Amino acid sequence: MTALRGALIGGALLLASAASGFAQTGPNGPYVRLEGGLSVPGDVSVRSPIFLGGSANVDRDLGFIAGVAGGYQIGAFRAEINADYSENDVKNIHNAGGSVPLRGNTANLSLMLNALYDINLGMPIVPYIGAGAGATDYRADNIRTAAGTLVTGDRWGFAVQPIVGVSYSITPQISLAAEYRYLYGVDEVKFNGTPITNHEHHFLLSATWHFGSPAAPPPPVAAPPAPPPAAAVPAKQMFIVFFEFDKSSLTADGRRVVDAAAAAFKSGKSSVAIAGYTDLAGTQQYNLALSKRRADRVKTALVQDGVVASAITESWHGKENPRVPTADGVREPQNRRVEITM
Repeated sequence: MTALRGALIGGALLLASAASGFAQTGPNGPYVRLEGGLSVPGDVSVRSPIFLGGSANVDRDLGFIAGVAGGYQIGAFRAEINADYSENDVKNIHNAGGSVPLRGNTANLSLMLNALYDINLGMPIVPYIGAGAGATDYRADNIRTAAGTLVTGDRWGFAVQPIVGVSYSITPQISLAAEYRYLYGVDEVKFNGTPITNHEHHFLLSATWHFGSPAAPPPPVAAPPAPPPAAAVPAKQMFIVFFEFDKSSLTADGRRVVDAAAAAFKSGKSSVAIAGYTDLAGTQQYNLALSKRRADRVKTALVQDGVVASAITESWHGKENPRVPTADGVREPQNRRVEITM
């Protein structure tokens, strides 16, 4: 019951995080995932009058797990159907009365419905939490002692699993993840009238293809010349540096805008604010990191031009506040920018 309580607590944390971060966004649309890793045996408890005290535990070796999943993401929320197969060899059965060596293996085919929530912290690495529930086909394959077979066969039962992990987007379409799950078999399944409960720890690496993300960008098209710096006003002066698609390096025009901003600062300004943005192609997670790289590049150029680093404040916003409103996924050159305000 401790593991079941853990699953329920995990679900409560999922809802609490959702309430606190509902405005966070992520890639929208369907996705598929391939996964594999290690199956670390938990308890296999066998209840029978033939054992001293009425029960015994089966020890198993480290095994493997592999599977697939398909799902749909809306913002930070994901819902998916997951199918996994895991297998472990058995070693012995023991209780207070002693230990007996065993041969054979156990296997799990699990079909689970998972709900997950991405905790977007504005970094390339995104932690997430979730929980799942479904059915497992628990299989005992010719588990035997030197004296003969004890158990063989398979039975379906209900199971739950809390989930924690981290993901990293290597492109707008492809992400990698490392994940931990605790598969908790709620139901006792009976083999030849003997009730057995099963728990497993799963450590997985996975690759996910997001169909809702835009295709990989083609070679960048040169951005149009940057407009001249905004006219100076008594209280505020703004300069805008434009970037090529999916780039954070300065163009020749962008370099001239930075030089003009540095000269304006030296004429009597006391502070500089830098804000980085992207267009609406790609995911918010990917674009937050890209807009930060753009803001960092402009700050470095200003410092090289003689602006005091301590006078500069920096922020980055990804797809938020487009200069030219467009539909999601549109590559608008005017939105790929860093604004310098002083």
